[in-house]
Amino acid sequence: VHVAVRKRPILAHETDAGEFDVVHARGTEVVVHNCLTKADLKSLFVSHMHFRFSVAFDEEAGDDAVFERCGRPAVDRVLAGAAGMVLMFGQTGSGKTHTMQGLLERAADVLFRDRPLPLFIAAFEVTGRRLGDLLHPAGEELRVREDPDRRVHVEGLQWLAAHSAGELVELCRAAQCRRATRATQVNDASSRSH
Repeated sequence: VHVAVRKRPILAHETDAGEFDVVHARGTEVVVHNCLTKADLKSLFVSHMHFRFSVAFDEEAGDDAVFERCGRPAVDRVLAGAAGMVLMFGQTGSGKTHTMQGLLERAADVLFRDRPLPLFIAAFEVTGRRLGDLLHPAGEELRVREDPDRRVHVEGLQWLAAHSAGELVELCRAAQCRRATRATQVNDASSRSH
């Protein structure tokens, strides 16, 4: 397991509001500069908290660099017949969707390079106690079942074929558009599902 961090740049509306950047990423380390008050409740000081990861991408890192370090190993495992996974975690507005879109486009290109066979994709979301099929236009409700061999599967999940990198990306976008979302203070369409 590798844990990577990608720092997003501070946004224009944040600087307009008087906010400033307190996080730096370099190499394998993220440093958070935290302004604190001393015990006299008057004097200020800055605490520098250091956190280590497998890799830390700064705000200048492009999608290609992130894919090569984080996405390419997962794709290579899939092409070798094993399972590969990239998990995004972070607060609303931290850049997960932006990063995942960049990884998806690059992964699709690699998966279809010199491979004319179709790939099959399924997508579902868990919202509370409900499972919904994100590739079914009506968002068909699904059930998790265990077969006699004790293998768990999602009953009724629709699998669709993608014959090109473009088709795979479009199916993923269609699934993403069907996610349950809600407006937050940070994001107009924050996902409410997992």
